[in-house]
Amino acid sequence: MSKIKFKRSFLTSRNISKLPTMLITIYCIYSLMIIGLTTMILPMLNVSDTMITYYQTITLVLATAGFIYISSKKLTKRIVRTYKKYQKSTHSLQLANFELTTYSTIHSNEIQRYKAEENKHLEEVAFLSSHDPLTKLPNRILFTQRLTSYINSPLSKNKLTALIFIDLDGFKMINSTLGHDFADNLLIIVAKRLKEHIQNPNNLCRLNGDDFIVLLSNIESLDMITDQVSTLIELIQKSWKFDNQSFNINANAGIAIFPDDANDTNTLIKMAEIAMHRSREQGAGKYQYYMDEMELNIAKRLDMENDLRIALKENQFELYYQPQVDVNGVIIGVEALIRWNHPCKGLISPADFIPVAEDCGTIIPIGEWVIKTACKHNKEWQEMGLPPISMSVNLSAKQFQQKNLKEVIFNCLIESNLAPEWLTVEITETAAMNDADYTMLVLQDLKNKGIKISLDDFGMGYSSFIYLKRFPVDILKIDRSFISDIGDNSDGAHIAKAILGLGKNLKLEIVAEGVETIDQLKFLRAENCSHIQGYLFGKPMPYAEITARFKTQALYRYQDILKKG
Repeated sequence: MSKIKFKRSFLTSRNISKLPTMLITIYCIYSLMIIGLTTMILPMLNVSDTMITYYQTITLVLATAGFIYISSKKLTKRIVRTYKKYQKSTHSLQLANFELTTYSTIHSNEIQRYKAEENKHLEEVAFLSSHDPLTKLPNRILFTQRLTSYINSPLSKNKLTALIFIDLDGFKMINSTLGHDFADNLLIIVAKRLKEHIQNPNNLCRLNGDDFIVLLSNIESLDMITDQVSTLIELIQKSWKFDNQSFNINANAGIAIFPDDANDTNTLIKMAEIAMHRSREQGAGKYQYYMDEMELNIAKRLDMENDLRIALKENQFELYYQPQVDVNGVIIGVEALIRWNHPCKGLISPADFIPVAEDCGTIIPIGEWVIKTACKHNKEWQEMGLPPISMSVNLSAKQFQQKNLKEVIFNCLIESNLAPEWLTVEITETAAMNDADYTMLVLQDLKNKGIKISLDDFGMGYSSFIYLKRFPVDILKIDRSFISDIGDNSDGAHIAKAILGLGKNLKLEIVAEGVETIDQLKFLRAENCSHIQGYLFGKPMPYAEITARFKTQALYRYQDILKKG
């Protein structure tokens, strides 16, 4: 193998020319290969342009200086193989560069899409911070800002401005009995109807729960306000469908006028709410303008609502029992009547706190407590060896719409171990007719369990004889207003006779409540009234007192009462 000696000096044009042409060509190719690699690889390594030029120059100088001595054909072949590898490497690098370019493009698109989604999310967050997510109406924060801006502007000075506070009647009961989906559907429908009627959606607000606010601006007269409020209530009262069933709901409204009732936003809303609470006292579907004395009344009402919740926790309620006697004057049943022993205010009548309990929703837990306690006491009397009697408990209209009412009643019977035949549930005629189909289903399930059904205050409501025949009713209770009017050829006497005759034909038991005089008793005896209830035979008594009467057999008989007369 021949050898070429390495010379320290650079090759000159004279001695380079002595090299074979093939070797010179290979030198050039090899140098170009290195220059190409530096051009492709070094930028990927974030090397500056200046350094790349430096590396390329050194490579070219070394190549042209002949730093490699070729001693045999084997080296030439090695250089050729190296070049072929370079070609493959270059192809791989080109593919890698294409992939990197493609990835960069895709990544750039992903970044743009992410930024678009992020902007959309930020817009949604901004919207939800100022709007109700369910109805899409402005919330209290945004509405109060707009209202404040409006009442501070010159636009509010020339004409009337009214704030309408709207509350849906019985919404809490609907939410707890028919479920959240039903309640949400109702709120969406109400919001849609209000939005369609009010031209400017900025004048609407869902305050919270079932409360809505409407701002009426640039009003010419109070009559225009009254017409607008009446229209809004009528819109809400229109029936709507849910799960292929039709439903109706009422609403109440309170009206506050700026600046007559208040000259700032928060006070104006407060006054409108106070007026709304006053309208609820007048009945569903009513509206009321704010008046000065209302604030004191609403404060008392709010105090009672708070006291009711405390009373439930501290067990301040007590059951009283009023006897019901048969034709022989023997006690055959009692009606459970709730009383509230307030620690500071003393004994509070149900007529005062039951309407408040129904409005604020505490009637549901109160009603459950009544059923549970009444069943327990009745079972205790039986365990004392006393003759079994029927226990009557009242169900309010809202309590009757309770979704799990049947389960509550059945559980109370199980816990007390009281047989269903000794429990009677009383529902008013008006409550029964609110949803006749639903009423029939619930009452039939209770009847199938052996529980008796009593229709209270009969004659004061719809008095639909068709539904009376369809309802699984066992007992009719003649309202006390007819009993108190009993006299010679009086209207009360005629109505009482008609109800007694109806009950006899339908084979129902009749209870006359509110019997207080001997004359009333004689009339009812002559008409074969089966059950009597009233102060003439006994006022409502606490558990201990009526238990003592049972134990001493101090039972009431007609002849004893008649002797007193």
